[in-house]
Amino acid sequence: VDMASSESSPARARVEVISSAGFTLDRFEITLPALGGMQLNDLFRAHQLPNDGSPVLIRVTTINGMVGSYAATLDNGTNDSTYFAANLAAK
Repeated sequence: VDMASSESSPARARVEVISSAGFTLDRFEITLPALGGMQLNDLFRAHQLPNDGSPVLIRVTTINGMVGSYAATLDNGTNDSTYFAANLAAK
């Protein structure tokens, strides 16, 4: 989510998916709409990442502007959702 649209250039962020062993599985950059958000649906399938149930770290690094982020999952069997709040400087 773009948190400060007063910037003259659009908010940009780098998204990294890191395995539990510390390997970078994927890395890409996004540009956010002014005062808007971007939803990345089905991250694992869209980026052809292994979906074996092992934990991953999703790191969002601001390149320009002020960016807020979170993650969520949806259980397709029960339709239950899970919200994962961001941690500042998470390692």
